[in-house]
Amino acid sequence: MVAPAKLMEEFDAVVLSGGAEQPRDLPIPGRQLGGVHYAMEFLPLQNKRVAGDRGVPDLWATDKHVIVIGGGDTGSDCVGTSNRHGAKSVTQFELLPMPPDPENNPVWPYWPTRLRTSSSHEEGVTRDWSIATKEFIARAARSRR
Repeated sequence: MVAPAKLMEEFDAVVLSGGAEQPRDLPIPGRQLGGVHYAMEFLPLQNKRVAGDRGVPDLWATDKHVIVIGGGDTGSDCVGTSNRHGAKSVTQFELLPMPPDPENNPVWPYWPTRLRTSSSHEEGVTRDWSIATKEFIARAARSRR
């Protein structure tokens, strides 16, 4: 353990940057429908499978058309995990407009407006910008003829 005073003696700044495991809900009609999940319901299951845990609940993107709502590292992780599961397609919706020319993107403190393409995006995804999700709608299952 390091005392906070010692850190302040040795460094000009100390940043506490813990990840948020509390999801931000999207309180819109249809949010309660089956198939609509928080990232933190989906991602830890894959980590448990990779670690060799048994009895991990089934929540897979295999053979599904997946939409990831939101960006950032968590959104990117959902894109990559869905691809590795064998999703039929992966689309990512971002609320913000697409940032301009990636070569001229600003850096901190403008990081949220920087266009970032991760290795997960490079695995395959359709990215849509300026999308405001207003409602989830259930559709009857298609007949299998």
